[in-house]
Amino acid sequence: MIIGCNTVLFATLDLKEALRYISLAGFEAAELACLGNVRHVWPDFSADDIARTKDILAESGLKIVAMEAVANLIDPQQREWFYSALRLAKALGVPLVSTGSGGKDTEEDLRQVEAVIPEVAAQAESIGVKVSVKAHVHAAVHDVASALRIVEAASSQWLGINYDATHLYREGEDILAAWDQLAPHVIHIHFRDLLGGADKQIGPPINQVPGLGVLDLPPLLKRIVESGYQGALDLEVIGAFSYPGEQSLGIAAQSRGYIRRCLEEIQGKQ
Repeated sequence: MIIGCNTVLFATLDLKEALRYISLAGFEAAELACLGNVRHVWPDFSADDIARTKDILAESGLKIVAMEAVANLIDPQQREWFYSALRLAKALGVPLVSTGSGGKDTEEDLRQVEAVIPEVAAQAESIGVKVSVKAHVHAAVHDVASALRIVEAASSQWLGINYDATHLYREGEDILAAWDQLAPHVIHIHFRDLLGGADKQIGPPINQVPGLGVLDLPPLLKRIVESGYQGALDLEVIGAFSYPGEQSLGIAAQSRGYIRRCLEEIQGKQ
């Protein structure tokens, strides 16, 4: 299992600096933010942009394990945008793109996602980039049952689940039981903590540092290790949109230290 960090945490920095700080924090891998509010990479990149970006990625010394590009898959125009993000990932040598399903947590919207997800999987296979779909609070795919339904509908090795315990917790799922059910289909992990409270809020970045929120994460990490998961585990901390690099670096380093220490204890007991 490789431990990475999503560049969304370094929203105020350009890509080169974001990757440098991720490396300084001790991570071995990175996930690229291709998001409306953090455009470290973007599908409209020219050939020159792509060439420059590839140089930056190579010089970083990090393994680039994923790109996050969120789209409402029900909407045809957003789906086409997402396919352009897949093509960008291929051009950059990124093997996986993570997204949400879009839509609302209704049966009607979930059925619409089920109807289009085979097309998404086929595009992923054609382009040669895997797609991981996150069960996201209030979206069409939002809990264990809806995640399993779209995996079955896709029926493709090119499409799997992005496991994010914070969203499943907010939907009332037991995060350990959720892992056990989803593990055979998980191809990517987003990892963080959350503030919690009556409304189960994600909260500010400091409460997303693993160990500083309400989730009991060591047992989850133990379950992930015991399952034999071999993909990436990427720290995804949102909300640092005005943070200077040094402040985000502190969050990244503290998070990486916690994760690494937990894994060392788990692996030492096996």
